[in-house]
Amino acid sequence: MKFYFFILCFLCFSCVENDCSQNNNLKNKIQLSFINTEDTIYNFNDFSEFEKFLSYNPVISKQFFETNNDITKNQELYTLINNKYFDSLYFQVKNTFGSFTTQKNEFDNAFFNLKKIFPSLVPPTITTIVSGFYNDIVVSSNNIIIGLDYFLHKNSKY
Repeated sequence: MKFYFFILCFLCFSCVENDCSQNNNLKNKIQLSFINTEDTIYNFNDFSEFEKFLSYNPVISKQFFETNNDITKNQELYTLINNKYFDSLYFQVKNTFGSFTTQKNEFDNAFFNLKKIFPSLVPPTITTIVSGFYNDIVVSSNNIIIGLDYFLHKNSKY
C-alpha cells in the first residue's frame, strides 16, 4: 500500500508547471528521422537494382553490409536476399512490426529523455532493414541501422 501511495505522490508532484512546458517544447524539438528499407529490398528485380540501392545508401552499404564497393560481396548479399525463403521472412517481419509505429514512439521517448540529460545531443537517423540475417544492429554517432529479422519473436518461424 505504501508503494502505491509513493507512486501516486510521485505522479502528482513530479511535474511542476514550468517543467512540463519545457518538456513539451523539448519534445517538439526532437526530430527523429526514420528510413524503412524493407519494402525496397523486397522488391528488387535484379542485381543492378540492388547495386543502385547500395550506391544511393552508402551508410547501409559501408556500415551495415560492410561491402567497401566489392562486387563479389555485393553479389553474395544479393544472393542472400534473393533466396527463395526471403519472402516468408519479409512477410513475418512485416506482420510482427507492421508500420513500426510502436517502436518509433519508443525511440521518440528514449531520445526525448536523453535530450533532457544531454541537451546538445543530435538524434541519429534510424533505418530499418530486412537483411536475410546478415547483421542485427549497427550504431554509429549519427545512424542506427536495425536488421528487423533478428528481432522477431522467439516463437517465430525464423
